[in-house]
Amino acid sequence: MALYVNYDGSLTVRAPIGMPNKVISDFCKKNEKALAKRIQQKRQIYNSNIDVIEYSPVLIFGVKKKINFSQSCKKISLSLARDTVSLRAKRGNPEGIPLNGGADGVVQLSLRGSKATAAIQQNSPLWRGGGEAAGAVKQSDTNELLVPSKYYEECSGGMKYQHRALTAIKKFLVNLAAAHIKERVEYFTSKFGIQYVGMRIINAKTLWGSCSLSGVLSFNFRAIMLEADEIDYLIIHELCHLDYMDHSRAFWQKVANHCPDYKVLRARLKQKNYLQELFR
Repeated sequence: MALYVNYDGSLTVRAPIGMPNKVISDFCKKNEKALAKRIQQKRQIYNSNIDVIEYSPVLIFGVKKKINFSQSCKKISLSLARDTVSLRAKRGNPEGIPLNGGADGVVQLSLRGSKATAAIQQNSPLWRGGGEAAGAVKQSDTNELLVPSKYYEECSGGMKYQHRALTAIKKFLVNLAAAHIKERVEYFTSKFGIQYVGMRIINAKTLWGSCSLSGVLSFNFRAIMLEADEIDYLIIHELCHLDYMDHSRAFWQKVANHCPDYKVLRARLKQKNYLQELFR
């Protein structure tokens, strides 16, 4: 028998078929105190993030981005600040390149086929470099996720999202996660002098990441919703599993060597497990 507190604070009880209700009830009462605390915590997190849970806005790199349906928009794109430039991920340049637009010149993220292009603020914690200029700087004063208006439709109550809008946004996030996490994995493996077999982006329900015995790293695409330092901690955590396939004291010491504030980041990550329920 098992008890699960869901992300919205509801309770799921799993028991063998035919088990008497009294036995189930007694089991719940036995764990009532611990359950009450857990339910309260989950409900608080849920209520504090109800806007993100309802996709208004969408969370990207830990920043809330309002969805803006536009007739002039041909593909899903994200404008982060005024001076923007489109970059393409490039290995071998982990420290970044200068932008002619100055310290405030930032980023435009676009989905083009199976690729996501990205440029990050030079003075931002997201600025990791690993890119080369691939377009002219242009002006944008929005902080929105731009989505083609074809994903919006009229209904009796006015306008509403089409289901395929979330499907398209999900694809955008998957490709963005693949580009960003791949670049960071390459950066850390080069920095730490370690090797891995491969990397994949997955649609896991309860895991942020994993490392197989064969050395393949897997990351939940929803990690792109986390803040930059939280993503880095997640990557470092899984890379350390290449040496220790457990959570022993030696494993955590290795994590601490590469990420001294891992305890704080780990706690923050646990507060964001609700994100794993999105885009399903």
